[in-house]
Amino acid sequence: GQSLHFNSCFEVAKKAKYLNNVRHEFVGFGLVLGADGKRFRSRSGETVPLSQLLDEAKNRIEKELEERVAKGETPLKKEDISDAAGVIGYAAVKYADLKSSKEKDYIFDYDRMLQPTGDTGVYILYTYARLCSLESKVEQYTGRKVSDILESKKNKLVIDRSRPREWEMVSLLLRYADTIEKTSDTLSPHILCSYVYELCVGVSKFLPVHRILVSVEGQETKSLNPDHGEDWVCLLHAVRLTLKELAPLLGMGLLERI
Repeated sequence: GQSLHFNSCFEVAKKAKYLNNVRHEFVGFGLVLGADGKRFRSRSGETVPLSQLLDEAKNRIEKELEERVAKGETPLKKEDISDAAGVIGYAAVKYADLKSSKEKDYIFDYDRMLQPTGDTGVYILYTYARLCSLESKVEQYTGRKVSDILESKKNKLVIDRSRPREWEMVSLLLRYADTIEKTSDTLSPHILCSYVYELCVGVSKFLPVHRILVSVEGQETKSLNPDHGEDWVCLLHAVRLTLKELAPLLGMGLLERI
């Protein structure tokens, strides 16, 4: 098969001294299957072009966003829909393709990969947009820029290991370098996908427990949590920057609003 073909090419290239001190490795992939468990093809039995798969994902997301805009359920405007749908739809397909171990077959399922919850590219994008929205609200309610909060906490950041969700987020961030190295060494993007997903799950667990913005008694406004609000802003900002750094490695764009 392809493995034998490429390995033979590598051997010839080495003997010709074309591959001196260069890493060369054939990366095999499993099959993409349809819902019936058979090789994914069009109704006519032909291979479906990637561009067609991406466009279909975009079209499905576009319809959903149009409904949400009409109902006022999103900060996006009508003119934003097409571009946003492209970012979300393409990210969904790419993430679904990369999140499984490359040697394994996987079932191509639009309904599953376009879900805003669970281990999907859409969930990753929603989490990133959620963090962006949180930072905007912090600046809106406090009148302080997040960058100023970061500066004020330089060398003063307090992380309490007795708060499980807080320490869990820190532990995940500390795995960043090892995850990048392992992904690169093994040529296994599913490792990076798993890490990104864990970060997003960590955010989902963290926010309900640790309220960064709290209501001000007798006023219709909010302020930073007086105990640890600044520390948590810094922590979640680090998570947001990590997602921003890693998404392009998976071929995914990001949106600040969805």
